[in-house]
Amino acid sequence: MMRLRPPCNCLRVKSRRLSWRGFRHKRICSVGFDCRGGAYERRLMGKTLAPHRHVKSRNVATRHPCLTQSLDWGLFRRSSCVFLLHSVVPMASHNIVHLKDALKSGKFVLTAEITPPVSCDSNDLLEKALPLRGLADAVNVTDGAGARAHMDSLTAATILLQNGIEPILQLTCRDRNRLGLQAALMGAAAVGVRNLLALRGDDPKFGDQPDTKPVFDIDARGLLLTAARMRDAQELPSGKKVGGKPDFFLGAADAPIDPAPDWKPVSLKGKVEAGARFAQTQFCMDAGVLRRYTERLTEEGILPELAMIVGVVPFRSGKSARWIKNKLFGAIVPDAMIERMDTASDPIAEGKAILGDYLLEISEIPGVVGAHIMAPNNDDAVPDVITEFRKRKGK
Repeated sequence: MMRLRPPCNCLRVKSRRLSWRGFRHKRICSVGFDCRGGAYERRLMGKTLAPHRHVKSRNVATRHPCLTQSLDWGLFRRSSCVFLLHSVVPMASHNIVHLKDALKSGKFVLTAEITPPVSCDSNDLLEKALPLRGLADAVNVTDGAGARAHMDSLTAATILLQNGIEPILQLTCRDRNRLGLQAALMGAAAVGVRNLLALRGDDPKFGDQPDTKPVFDIDARGLLLTAARMRDAQELPSGKKVGGKPDFFLGAADAPIDPAPDWKPVSLKGKVEAGARFAQTQFCMDAGVLRRYTERLTEEGILPELAMIVGVVPFRSGKSARWIKNKLFGAIVPDAMIERMDTASDPIAEGKAILGDYLLEISEIPGVVGAHIMAPNNDDAVPDVITEFRKRKGK
């Protein structure tokens, strides 16, 4: 049997050689939870394993410097120091409140969003994500945002989960056919990722590789239907049974408008019927528009069944506010806010102040249960905005 030396010293045993079957310790490191030190916290092991003559199958909880796992050891013999590993189940290293439970608690939920880096190093992701730990109720990881290649969203969501951050996995229909999406859903359930935001995805012709061929085998509603069927019936659309019990909390994208008298929320209603239980919206920085929109959704019976989390932004400058208003489809930014940013002596501080006031205002609108903070080129502002809002709100 091939004998492998672990690539780091995080697993210490009284033997110079280890034999692994069905698992290599290096796999943990290859995902990014290495022991060489990094931007994220390092924690001591909960246990040091020592070989015994024979131990029947039992659970041994260990604490990796960057990851907590439950290890199911089938056999541990002193003679050859053989580990027969049956399963590796990732667990959060911090107490994580599920987004679904946070919404049920009645608190005004604040979610944030990060774009995974163009990097093969998990440290680059964690440098962006860890400042949000303990502040944001959940953090979205985008899936090829802007039709550009980034670290895989499922991998990024797994890394966040294992570092104590509740992730919202964004899955687009642009890059995978239905088989690939079903596989991604099974993988998400297997690692404990529960929150899913189903999206169509940006057209590749607007990205940096415009010759890319999009898939669009199914749409966001079809993805929601698939995930709901896997969760509720434990089966694929083909009828084939799926092992395990997915615990998906399904979400959809939305874009508030100032509704005309004859307007009907046909698309959003279809997503709710497909299984969506929360929605995150495009930027809407106009409380009047938002109030009229939520009133109409309530009349149509969509609210309060659907948890409405409104997209907001801490402006970086008057120029960026104007760009959002003019270039992002569906974004609503009042001219008064742009003028306020144009005349500010400290635009970044002003942007945070505007958002702080706006969050307090919309937190009182019936049907609005939270805000989704997206901060293009202004990630550092998000922790400050959340902290200040919690102080002012008293929660």
